[in-house]
Amino acid sequence: MTPLAAIAIALVVWAIGLIRPVRVRALVYSLPIPMTLVLAGGTVRVDGAQVVGVLLLVAFLAVTAFLHVRMKAPAVLAVVTAAAGYVLVAWALPARLPLLPCLLAVAGLWLVGVLVRPTPEFERPAPPPLSWPVAAAKLTAVLAASFSMVWLGGLLAGLVVTFPYSGVLVAVEVRRELVAFTWAFTRTAIGLVGFIGGFAAAQEHGTAAGLAAGWLAYAVCAAAVHRLSRSEAVAGRR
Repeated sequence: MTPLAAIAIALVVWAIGLIRPVRVRALVYSLPIPMTLVLAGGTVRVDGAQVVGVLLLVAFLAVTAFLHVRMKAPAVLAVVTAAAGYVLVAWALPARLPLLPCLLAVAGLWLVGVLVRPTPEFERPAPPPLSWPVAAAKLTAVLAASFSMVWLGGLLAGLVVTFPYSGVLVAVEVRRELVAFTWAFTRTAIGLVGFIGGFAAAQEHGTAAGLAAGWLAYAVCAAAVHRLSRSEAVAGRR
């Protein structure tokens, strides 16, 4: 990935730090911006391994939340441990996995884990906005960390597509709401599955066609999740 990619990832993390509603934070984190930047290089062929990578993203946040909230580990230690687990599993996976079985398996797990479990209310009062000097200092720190994440992700070959570039930084940013954020991202993560499936379906026609199909599939999934959340909210008020 290029320095431009690291800057884009840093801006996403910085934006999440300025947003309060957990659902919106999770939606911003689920935007396939790092995936797009990796795939735009045209050096990675998408298959089932990347779909499993989305599952690993959810597991990364779940492990981080468990270690930090339940086991009382410091946030940075929890994030580093979960990221190391992601890297180890990524290295252990076969280089290629069949796309359709992985799509069906991950989509099935998503249905069981998300649709069966009601979504809790996550909204909380917004904190005072950051002053511009504090916000600028945070952006500088995030930029430095983002370049480090890009370097680390480059060691993962195919799974570089789904490595939690921004997730490592976001997990520290939302450490006070990790459990709520993890559940919110679990729901929106289906958009990333759709993005990968759309890209894989069209990648034979070129990278541009794959990215267009991927973003279209992401938009459809995100709209469906939003509509589902609104329906649940209406039902909960009755």
